[in-house]
Amino acid sequence: MHSSLFYFAALVTLSAAFCGSLLGGGGGGCGGGCGGCGRKKRSADVEWAGLHASHDDMLCNSAHLRNLINETISTSPDASKLALMTRLQAEGENQAVIICSADPFSYALPQHAEYCSHGNGSNMCHVFIL
Repeated sequence: MHSSLFYFAALVTLSAAFCGSLLGGGGGGCGGGCGGCGRKKRSADVEWAGLHASHDDMLCNSAHLRNLINETISTSPDASKLALMTRLQAEGENQAVIICSADPFSYALPQHAEYCSHGNGSNMCHVFIL
């Protein structure tokens, strides 16, 4: 009896670990590859490697980058991009990728990346630190 319970617990643990990381979903809420309903996504926070994002803001896992974008974004994508790069380089950050555009933009990142996408109505800036 105890060994069956142990194998069941191990299976549940492995399923939860693989569903969230390999299938791009699960981990709470309905759907997402593993099925079933659990905690709703909007009620959960994600913290990984010192980065923190709530499920309410899936476009930004860095309060620092969000504040930086808020402080530097203008109506011009080019001016915003240069201002962000100048600020990040002044902080010693040389591994940043910055894209500012008035047009929609799609991207994919590794899980360990620090990122933030934020806009002001005129344009949207995306900052990625890999």
